[in-house]
Amino acid sequence: MRFNIGQLLKQPVGAVRHYTVDEDMSWLEPEAHCSSTLQGKISLLRVVDGILCIGDLTCQVELACGRCLEPYSQEVNFTFEEEFHEVAQALDDEDVEDPSLFLVEQNILDASEVVRQNLLLAFPTRPLCRPDCKGLCRSCGENRNLRTCDCPPEEGDPRWAALRKLREE
Repeated sequence: MRFNIGQLLKQPVGAVRHYTVDEDMSWLEPEAHCSSTLQGKISLLRVVDGILCIGDLTCQVELACGRCLEPYSQEVNFTFEEEFHEVAQALDDEDVEDPSLFLVEQNILDASEVVRQNLLLAFPTRPLCRPDCKGLCRSCGENRNLRTCDCPPEEGDPRWAALRKLREE
């Protein structure tokens, strides 16, 4: 996801360029499988120290349910704001935090790493195929969404038996 910002860098502070994004994310395959293209809008705003990149993007991703482990598809929406600095300024700074946030030679802004990080952060922490997913049986491993098993109900941790007894009274 690269943008030529040569003309924008010549503009005064406050100049803005808007882009519509429809990007193939197959290069992200080991970390996430996107089943659709990344779509949305990105705005590039000229600021004093470089370019402020503002994005509002969405993508359909394939995930595994955290309870039943079945694959399912979910839409992931995310927004981000990152400031990219000019290379000349980057060379002056000794304590560079993230070298990917600097403009590369020939006035090209590469937002791929920022988009990748924000997309992965937008994934649900506990993905569920549906809110009422019953998960897997702890004894036999049967998917309880598909059929019930004949395993006896769990007794639970014996250390909590005294508290269970109080709750029953």
